[in-house]
Amino acid sequence: MIRIAALNAASGAADEHEDPLKSHKSQTKEAQEAEAFALYHKALDLQKHDRFEESAKAYHELLETPLLKEAVPSDDEKVGLKHPGLMLKYSTYKNLASLAVLRDDLETAMEFYLEAVLLDSTDVNMWYKIGQVAMRLVRVPLARHAFEEGLRCNPDHWPCLDNLITVLYTLSDYSCCLYFICKALEKDHCYTKGLVLKERIFQEQPCLRKDSFHMFLKCNMSVHSVDVDEEDAQAIVQEGLELRRRRQALSAREPQPDLALVRPIAYFTWKCLGRACWPCTGTRPPASPRPAWAGGSTCRSTGTRPAPTRPRRPSPRSA
Repeated sequence: MIRIAALNAASGAADEHEDPLKSHKSQTKEAQEAEAFALYHKALDLQKHDRFEESAKAYHELLETPLLKEAVPSDDEKVGLKHPGLMLKYSTYKNLASLAVLRDDLETAMEFYLEAVLLDSTDVNMWYKIGQVAMRLVRVPLARHAFEEGLRCNPDHWPCLDNLITVLYTLSDYSCCLYFICKALEKDHCYTKGLVLKERIFQEQPCLRKDSFHMFLKCNMSVHSVDVDEEDAQAIVQEGLELRRRRQALSAREPQPDLALVRPIAYFTWKCLGRACWPCTGTRPPASPRPAWAGGSTCRSTGTRPAPTRPRRPSPRSA
């Protein structure tokens, strides 16, 4: 007799053994999430009550929890922060950066902001904060990148646009600066900083007035004739110039002393130059190594070296 067994009978029996394992894993994961969220809310509560050191300690403990350690961002930016561990890690880095800014530890703040933006690069406010800290650290190219990324996230974010114009003027990138000034004046034809820096750039590089004329065709025509208070204009220009001076001061190097020769150069040859640079210690400069077969004796009468002779090979007969 042929017996017919249900196809899901074996799988059902196997599931009975696997279900306890799956349920245990899910319970473990839920316990990890509960522990991590409880620690996060504790750190957040300490931060609200101005207990910053204890709050920072709790945030660092949170980063060491298994849930956050196992949370790895996806290569697909569209996925976002769906994993609860990634959400907590992002918020933790952001809050640690804010605490570092409060104690004026800008280097540490920048490190945490960059860690956060690696997890989620779509937050315009995060890019704006990175740009602000970069300007205080006089890392002007990084500030430019941050404000540009912020505008990619939200083209209408005015603080990023306003600061980017200052940064571009500081970097003397006048063409890009005029482009973003044009974008700002299209939104607000009375934008004071844009009006002032536009005319300042035209004074420094008059050729750009004609070359950039087509940029401002969509702007109100009053942008070419609005007068700005002299004191306000001077303050706007000085902001960019001061940032430029601070950047130049950081990149400046101490002048190195000129090389002092131990003796004057008699003839303009490499040999005389080497002797003039060699310290006068009573010793000769090291001679270049010579092969053993070249010989090393010098004829005293003529002052010349004999021609080098290579060792001869033994003849077959002598062998």
